Amino acid sequence: MIALGVANNSAIAQGKIQIEGSTKSKSGEELIGVTVLEKGTTNGTVSDFEGNFTLEVSEGSSIEISYVGFETMVLPVGNRRKFDVELKEDVKMLDELVVVGYGTMRKNDLTGSVASIKTEEIKSIAAASLDQVMQGMAAGVQITQSSGQPGASTSVRIRGTTSINGSNEPLYVIDGVPIITEPGEMSTGASKGGTLNPLASISPNDIESIEVLKDVSQTAIYGARAANGVILITTKKGSQGKTVFSLDSYYGVQQVAKKMDMLNARQLAELGNEATDNANLPRNPIFASPISLGEGTDWQDEIFQLAPMQNYQLSASGGNASTRYSISGGFFSQEGVIVGSEYTRGNFRTSLDHDVNERLTIGTNVTYSRGQSNGVVTATGEGGLGGAGVVTSALSFNPALPVRDANGDYIFQDNLTSSPPGNPVEDARRNLNNSVNNRFIGSLYLDYKILDGLSFKTSLSGDAYFNKDMQFVPNDIKRGEQTRGQATHGYVNGHTWVWENVATYVKQINEDHRVNFVAGHSMQAFRSDATVVSTNDFDDNRLTYHALQAGKLKGLSISESNAWQMQSFFGRFNYALKDRYIFTGTARVDGSSKFGVNNKYGFFPSGAVAWRISEEPFFENISKINELKLRGSYGVTGNQGIPAYSAQGRLEITTAYLNNQSPITGSGLSSLANHDLRWERTTQANIGMDMGLLDDRIQITFDYYKKYTSDLLLNTPLPYYTGFKWAYMNVGDMENQGIELSISSFIVDSKKFQWNADFNISRNTNMVTNLGRLGQDGIPSEPMLGITGWSRITEGKSIGTFYGYVDDGIVQLNDDLASTPNFRGSRLQPGDRKYKDINGDGVIDEDDIVEIGNAIPDFTFGFTNNFRYKNFSLMVFIQGSYGNDMVNFNKFNLENYSGTTNASTSALNRWTPTNPTNDQPRANASPPVNVLSTAQVEDASYLRVKNVKFGYDLPESLLEKLGVNRFHVYASVQNLLTWTKYSGFDPEVSMFSGVSSLGADYGSYPMARTYLLGVNVSF
Repeated sequence: MIALGVANNSAIAQGKIQIEGSTKSKSGEELIGVTVLEKGTTNGTVSDFEGNFTLEVSEGSSIEISYVGFETMVLPVGNRRKFDVELKEDVKMLDELVVVGYGTMRKNDLTGSVASIKTEEIKSIAAASLDQVMQGMAAGVQITQSSGQPGASTSVRIRGTTSINGSNEPLYVIDGVPIITEPGEMSTGASKGGTLNPLASISPNDIESIEVLKDVSQTAIYGARAANGVILITTKKGSQGKTVFSLDSYYGVQQVAKKMDMLNARQLAELGNEATDNANLPRNPIFASPISLGEGTDWQDEIFQLAPMQNYQLSASGGNASTRYSISGGFFSQEGVIVGSEYTRGNFRTSLDHDVNERLTIGTNVTYSRGQSNGVVTATGEGGLGGAGVVTSALSFNPALPVRDANGDYIFQDNLTSSPPGNPVEDARRNLNNSVNNRFIGSLYLDYKILDGLSFKTSLSGDAYFNKDMQFVPNDIKRGEQTRGQATHGYVNGHTWVWENVATYVKQINEDHRVNFVAGHSMQAFRSDATVVSTNDFDDNRLTYHALQAGKLKGLSISESNAWQMQSFFGRFNYALKDRYIFTGTARVDGSSKFGVNNKYGFFPSGAVAWRISEEPFFENISKINELKLRGSYGVTGNQGIPAYSAQGRLEITTAYLNNQSPITGSGLSSLANHDLRWERTTQANIGMDMGLLDDRIQITFDYYKKYTSDLLLNTPLPYYTGFKWAYMNVGDMENQGIELSISSFIVDSKKFQWNADFNISRNTNMVTNLGRLGQDGIPSEPMLGITGWSRITEGKSIGTFYGYVDDGIVQLNDDLASTPNFRGSRLQPGDRKYKDINGDGVIDEDDIVEIGNAIPDFTFGFTNNFRYKNFSLMVFIQGSYGNDMVNFNKFNLENYSGTTNASTSALNRWTPTNPTNDQPRANASPPVNVLSTAQVEDASYLRVKNVKFGYDLPESLLEKLGVNRFHVYASVQNLLTWTKYSGFDPEVSMFSGVSSLGADYGSYPMARTYLLGVNVSF
């Protein structure tokens, strides 16, 4: 024990009594070094390494118990001799320090916009990667899942889209290491089962804190990579005390949250007969007796499954006065709701910090993970082999066919069309698309305290990955028919190292002045090497992709290397005067090998001010508002998210075949060098307010921002007379502006019942203000189903704008066909879909194409409620989006009433002379050519109960008997309910993440509903 005052070591004097006790946190963890004082005296002690204390105090006195980060307690002694104290966390104190770029800062000293995501709320969210668990948790952060496939990537946008050809993903910094997160950097594309999310290699269980830096006051210190915001991840570290073991585990099952309502075999046959009759064509003999076909096969039931999901994470942490450690290992496994898809990951992490002496601390963080996946081919990963993906095939396949024939063999293909899809069940189970991902992220650091308040830290960090993609298409399935089987191997190995030296000076100068100064230097280099080899024409499928040599024909063969380097100088100065007036200045100089010789270095400054009005003397009598701060910032950040060597002329390897002779291979320049190529520059202004009401029981944060991106990095097509196809150039400008509101509140905070709620809502608007000479025609989207230009980037419009025809209903029997506008060369009949003649020339053509929707939401929101009654807890998390549209390309198949593909049950309301609907066209075996119109654009707004978790903590009496500190069990449901008008599987999933093709759904892998049982134990 450590005595804080003078103690009497003799026998207990008259009027003195001896008390003892223990100190723990709410989670049951023993607290070391808790101060226990006899109130009003200097007589006291501190708790030992097991959280216990003894103290001699006067009769009738009270004891005062205090600990950093926890509320101080005062307890009367009375007749008690033993005190088992559970300290309550002090929310104000815990929020006092916030992780920012290259250090920490007092929350009151922040002049910028920082969103902290509570890691306690994401623990029970079952997800392969950390970005998935952040969805809806922070204002201004829009996270969209591109696919429900296990391990699939997401799209993260902080305050909108700022680039066209450059990266729009934020910079992720994990324990000070800026990691590689671009999917294209870590995949060869050899596996056609979808691109794995690079962030899936980081276990969400290892995360201690997540901070999202949004405005330029906080992001400018990362300079050229901060235009899209910065997400700081801090992993768990050890603390002084005995070793604490923790087990976090859950097990659950997933199911498809929604199925499409499709025609059964009898209904499709009736539709097919009507379609041929309306087209004056002979009936298909397959549909000769509709009533005898019955229900048939539900192909969705055949490809969808109940899929298990499990996670186990064991960790140990502790330490003594000089050394702290944290070690963890985990296993995650997720089968997909489509048969044949799965993802597994094993991970190990260790953190070690050692105080060599009072001034010098050294430490290391090392993470290793190994992930393995098998994906199924959807429309997003088609690869040109065998047509449609698994989901699209299952929806269109003839329900009259069984999965297997009488001999037990898979049915080879559909029998309704001349270009039939293959059996989707066989495709999912036998077409192999495997990926193996190994990744190391680690750092070593040395921190030396030079003087009081002045420290110097040097760190060497690295991020290395070794990935392998493998595909095998058997020769006896439809997808392998053209190539007679194909095997592909892809290897990509890459690494980046970062050496940083940072000096920090933090000083409180008397009561009025406080400074926080950071200055540093950083060097980073990246290199990757990739190889893809494939062969075709296999006689034997048994060795799959393990025997490329078995393929008789050489296929794709590519190898490439990429490398880039950066050197940076940065600094930040934060000054607080009288805790009222706060000033922040930040600057960074970045040099990058990616840019032209004339623009290797860029300068990115920012300035910010804040005024804590609540600290002014005139505010003392306003008791309801305990915190009121106004903030403002302005500055510049950059974007270098383009391929290496983009400023240089590139060689292109081409192969020509002349008169069926041997191939002739040559090379030539394919792109023009641009020595003036420079950074995209995003200038941002931010005005914000922070308010605390009723002793911070209600905390409100509001921000308005405006971002202007200039010198857009565009891969610009060049005129043919230049002799080049394209070149990266700085062309165009873009603007984003928006508002964000966050409210955090302790609605009820009694001893038995607590209720706190967090709500956030944000709105971002986007406009492309300049595209140079490309402005007239814009930048077209990727073609879909033969439809080009369905989305394009044009001046004066937002990213994600759709273009097409305006649906004008269905031609009715009494319509004048001669005066009804139509496409040239086409004849309208009653029951056909018609379109509006926008320009009034009597003809439907390209001049009638107009803006018909937009993929960008009007606003997004998240609402978290946490309830606690005694030992029971309930968390309800609601998340949603409003005002965004989706092009449902599935409708081209589902509402194609030709009888050559299955259709949705909307066909039951198709137009007939006796059912003159104005919504669904007639059955027709010779339908008009597909055109995109408002008939395929749907409102994709949604409100989703994202997570519901019900938990129970074992009482302390049972914990003592079990010998554990905490035992928490819970049950949760993810994606429980979704309210939406969208008719597809899910209003969130979009098959494209490219800027020019947002908001498209065609055969995407659907999202799942997940039921979990979990346990958290510490001992």
